[in-house]
Amino acid sequence: MPLTVEQEARVLACTAAHGAAVEAGLGDYPFPHDRMVKRSVLEDVARRTGRPIELMVAWMRRVIDDETVRPLDTDLDATWPTRPDPADAALVVALAADPGCWYYEVRAALLLAERVLQHGPPPAELVDGLLALRARLEDDRLHSSEFFRAKALPWLLRLVAETSPADLVDLAFVDDHDQWAPVVVEAVHDADDPAATGRALLLLGSPRGGKPSKKWWTQAEALLAERPELAAFATDLLDAVTTVDVTARDDERDGWDVPDPFLLTPTNEQLARGLAWALRLVPADDARCEVLGRVVLRSAAMVWVVPAHRMLCPKLASATVDTLMEIDRELGGGAAETQLMSIVHEIRVPPLIRRIGPHLGMDEAQVDELIKALRSRGPLPRPDR
Repeated sequence: MPLTVEQEARVLACTAAHGAAVEAGLGDYPFPHDRMVKRSVLEDVARRTGRPIELMVAWMRRVIDDETVRPLDTDLDATWPTRPDPADAALVVALAADPGCWYYEVRAALLLAERVLQHGPPPAELVDGLLALRARLEDDRLHSSEFFRAKALPWLLRLVAETSPADLVDLAFVDDHDQWAPVVVEAVHDADDPAATGRALLLLGSPRGGKPSKKWWTQAEALLAERPELAAFATDLLDAVTTVDVTARDDERDGWDVPDPFLLTPTNEQLARGLAWALRLVPADDARCEVLGRVVLRSAAMVWVVPAHRMLCPKLASATVDTLMEIDRELGGGAAETQLMSIVHEIRVPPLIRRIGPHLGMDEAQVDELIKALRSRGPLPRPDR
């Protein structure tokens, strides 16, 4: 997207201040189209000057203007400000929308935008930049990248939704490429307060890492205490995961005439995983535990994906097992323990069996025996045979 006059002036100032550091950070390689960054040089400048945003702007301008320079190959070890200047964040996001920038330039842009949104309404330039970056990340060419497909795009869609007015239902963070998405959209629109329900769903489904942050746990607990009906809402949405059909990709993969089936897109799997984690914060009854058990069985089902089998939704399966085990610890048996006992004998996923087995009091020999017994069930079917 074109930069404003003020943004162009800011880029020139950052380049003048840090252009020499950027030049020093470029490695000498024998081929002109194979120039990679010496990250340590840029990190040292960022630490000494305390100006990581300005350095990033100068770096991104060089990457965009000089096609012989490669983007960062890993993230800068830099301390980003907790309350960045909204205008600077908008500039970094606008630069990240250029195809010359890649993984970690985009990650820095999203991080800065997120921190701006945490402290107040964003400027119009930041909203425009997020929309331009969204158009870029939704390009099919980028969907082959695990980072863009499963991490950056869901993160960005949530940021876009957060910039919407409070009374507007913005479900941009729900990916419409699977069969679960229409169920989520319909449930939100049928709620008594669709806008508030949409924003609650945005929060509950927001954890991005391997586990939620302390801040998320605090916010989710407060939200569920204020709106207890959301527990039933989340349970119903997870229940729908067990009944919707899988979707097949239209194209062949790696020369195999076997379309890869998927139950939830990476974006929606992250949303469902957040809902599963959130349900450990509310009182658990037998019906809810039964739903969680069926979610594990469905999401842990093994399907043929070129060139091997894998679980339909491994992240959702793992998060739901976490919740069931936490419920079992709190209640000391009952429906959660029953579901876990059923799961450990039905799934065909050794890593999950090794997690659930010790929780149920099984020793290593018993767990190994369960995994060994998987062979007696015979090989999993392949759709090309």
